[in-house]
Amino acid sequence: MKKIYLIISMIVLLFIIGCSNPTITSENSNNNNDKQTTALQESNVDYKLTRLLAENQILAIKQFDNNWDGAVISDYFLWYNPIVTDRPAYIEYKLTKNNQDAGYIIVSTTEKDFDIPEYHTSGKAMYEIMQEQAGTKDIKGTRFNAFNFMVEYTKNNTPNKLFMGSLSDFNDIDTNTVANRSIVNSEYENYLNSYISKRYSIGDTIGGTKKELSQYHQIKEENKQRNIIESAKHRGNPTPPYQKYINAQVHNAWNIPFYQQYGVSGKFYNSGCSATAGAMVLAYWYLQHGRTKLFSSRPPIYWENNNNDVRGVIETLRSPAYMHTDYNGNTWIYEWYNDVFGYRGAYYGLYQYVYNKGYNYSIWRYYNVDNNDYDPSTEAGCSSIINEWKTIFDHIANDRPPILFYNDNENGFGGHAAVIHTCTLERNEWTSDVNTAHCTIKTGWAGDRANQPREKTINSTSYFFHDVIVIEVHNY
Repeated sequence: MKKIYLIISMIVLLFIIGCSNPTITSENSNNNNDKQTTALQESNVDYKLTRLLAENQILAIKQFDNNWDGAVISDYFLWYNPIVTDRPAYIEYKLTKNNQDAGYIIVSTTEKDFDIPEYHTSGKAMYEIMQEQAGTKDIKGTRFNAFNFMVEYTKNNTPNKLFMGSLSDFNDIDTNTVANRSIVNSEYENYLNSYISKRYSIGDTIGGTKKELSQYHQIKEENKQRNIIESAKHRGNPTPPYQKYINAQVHNAWNIPFYQQYGVSGKFYNSGCSATAGAMVLAYWYLQHGRTKLFSSRPPIYWENNNNDVRGVIETLRSPAYMHTDYNGNTWIYEWYNDVFGYRGAYYGLYQYVYNKGYNYSIWRYYNVDNNDYDPSTEAGCSSIINEWKTIFDHIANDRPPILFYNDNENGFGGHAAVIHTCTLERNEWTSDVNTAHCTIKTGWAGDRANQPREKTINSTSYFFHDVIVIEVHNY
């Protein structure tokens, strides 16, 4: 009886203590609730399906990129997004080959984005780059789009945020003070609220518009049915006449430098992606083709070794006499060709610079080179998306690296200009029609932005490819 009485007394005492310490109980409860919420969200992910999607895409990529021959998935990381509230929005799979880093592939866990929004066949995984910058593996990541990432972590018992892409300006603010942390948090909240509002306004998606995603799934189904029909038609000769994947790469792609945007007149990175990409292309024409009048001295490959000559070329390209980029360093999307509102655009600025250096040139512009919502009745001059990518492909095969201007969807989120050095066309095996263009780009993020990926592989299905500009600098 004494033992029973003692046990009952202890239970009563613990109950009283628990009731008299609501703060302690509340904190534990909140922590447990957070863990339970995260565990519940993660349990909503179909890991078998995402892994299957990743492995199928890896198998397809191996057909045209031998970097992944022998590569295997070795780890994964979960990325969240504020539009997807019931689960992580993406799984990033890390690949290794012979125990060496072999890139990554990102898979969407919902139909709010395309199945495989991005991948790259070399280097570290995106989350590893962020972990290294944060100094800890214990991070929680948010992926907004191909341009903007954010991770949260704790350091010295202080919550911190680390940003990648166009949000990385926030990293330059010293957050060791409470006031500065408050500034960063406030600016981030402004971005977050704007992002959520815009995404909901175009159909509650996180990759492309509702229209684009609907067409994407429709095209997937149509391709599946077409393959069934074509296989039946050609049953007597089951071998398709065309390769599904064809690949082109400029020779000595390492001669396309790793340059970066940087601050002009005390502003953040407002030298502009268009002028930076233009300088990278011109440097290739100097280093690969011997057009030595384009720079006053041999241009370096790495931004860390840049000189005043490189900066001079970039700032000349962005000036009013050439590209005339705006004060934020961005070329207006529809000013790549025409002189609109006084802005000349990248097309004009690039050939004007070459001409003023004493060279003749050929220049091509391909616009709205996207296969999601092409409408020939409204996109005059763009007669065939299919044929245009075949032509762009030929430019790359003939050592003319194009400048690509792209967004994560047609409404202009995260616009950027980069240089293509490798292109793989995914085609219909019976007709040779191009379904998707996979482009490996040099991003224009380097130097003190080394926490950004210097190279990425993106595609015309998951992103809106606005324009492609190609220039050939003649040796006379």
